[in-house]
Amino acid sequence: MAKKNFTTKQQIDCVKREIALRERCYPNWVAQKRLKPEAAEYEMGCMRSILEILMFEAAMEKEVLKYMEDHDSHNQQPLFGDANVQTV
Repeated sequence: MAKKNFTTKQQIDCVKREIALRERCYPNWVAQKRLKPEAAEYEMGCMRSILEILMFEAAMEKEVLKYMEDHDSHNQQPLFGDANVQTV
């Protein structure tokens, strides 16, 4: 069975490979009329958006880790919001 939990970096690398593959294939597919230019643009836009989201997630992961390293267990300030607010 395939692995189900992938790191953000693994996902970013995979999306980058997929974008590179599509950049190589789509022009030929459009020329051969196997794919409409609008569909190629749409699909590439979606893949680039996914990459942007994953890169943002990776940056936020780094910020959270840095925050955690900067705050030891004696100084337990809430990471987000008010510590007295209970979530459902």
